Amino acid sequence: MSGPLPPFSPQGPGPQGFQPHQGYPPQPGYPPQQGPQGYPQAGQPEPSAGAARAAASIALVAGIWQVMQVIDQVHQIFGRYPADHIASAAVRVVLALLILPGAILLFTRRPIGWKLIVAGCVAAVLANIASFVLMGFVGVYFPMDDFLKAPRAWSLLVSTVLTIVLLVFALLPSTRRWAASRPLPPVGNPGPWSYAGPHG
Repeated sequence: MSGPLPPFSPQGPGPQGFQPHQGYPPQPGYPPQQGPQGYPQAGQPEPSAGAARAAASIALVAGIWQVMQVIDQVHQIFGRYPADHIASAAVRVVLALLILPGAILLFTRRPIGWKLIVAGCVAAVLANIASFVLMGFVGVYFPMDDFLKAPRAWSLLVSTVLTIVLLVFALLPSTRRWAASRPLPPVGNPGPWSYAGPHG
């Protein structure tokens, strides 16, 4: 038969009872949560979309214009200066392949969009300068005296000015910020890989 139980001690067994709970040291503050790359952080204002949408709209029109120029140059290949029209059509194809996809990608807020537009604008300005040199100073098509009387000369001049305007819009910091800050995807929507539970 066992002896009497020892008196209950609120501090527990042992000469000093239970050691008081020390707890964990205070945790240092966590740094602010950063959003994924390419997405704005929570609480930050949305970048202005005016310049980016203007650049995308102008680029879309410019890309369609380049496609129309390709069709026009192809129709003139069998006329005078066929080599010139072939070279011009090839240049316009390259410009269309840069500017038109760039406009679509910029509308969808892909940073590669404004880069394609900038590359297309630089190439277009260089191509127009080369055309001015051939048309006017070298006199391939007509004498220098009639340079400014030619409709194609004025078309190139207007095209160059609009291309420079498009280039400025595409290079604005607000355009780049808007393209690089796509909205966060919705949280909580189940994906195709989510577990839907047993069926039946």
